[in-house]
Amino acid sequence: MPEQKHSNGNLGLYLIAAFKLLDALLLAIIGFGFLRLLNPQHHEDFKNLIAQFQQDPHSEWLNNALSKMLSIQPKSLKAFGIGSLAYGSLFLVEGIGLIYKKIWAEWMVVVTTSVFLPIEIYELFKKPTPLRVGMLLLNIVVVAYLVIRLKKKTAEESEPTESSEQP
Repeated sequence: MPEQKHSNGNLGLYLIAAFKLLDALLLAIIGFGFLRLLNPQHHEDFKNLIAQFQQDPHSEWLNNALSKMLSIQPKSLKAFGIGSLAYGSLFLVEGIGLIYKKIWAEWMVVVTTSVFLPIEIYELFKKPTPLRVGMLLLNIVVVAYLVIRLKKKTAEESEPTESSEQP
């Protein structure tokens, strides 16, 4: 951990970092899960798991999701797995950078999050769900918080100090 004191002004930054690191972990699990399905033995184990859920009438949604996963072609499984790991790596870099209060990490989160806002808005209009609304609002808050924080830092850095004003 950085040696700087944790102040209330950095709480938002640490919350965003924690969220990014959690996302990185989840994407790593998903990515490795997709890649494990490429192994024929794991594929069979997965089929057996689906067979168990098919006996439970309450797991229709899970059964449908698992069946769809089995129908994915190996080439696509590999692409999804590698893509999830790559995206997770991006979140990992962002999260660690934010923990250490690196300005480049703040800019990186602003850019990467802003790029996906139009897609999130499109998806929300296509099929509105409470989760999509919540994620869109959360991402807007994250971008706004970081932009305000970055503007404040830029303004503080551009202010002349008292020692530089004296002859």
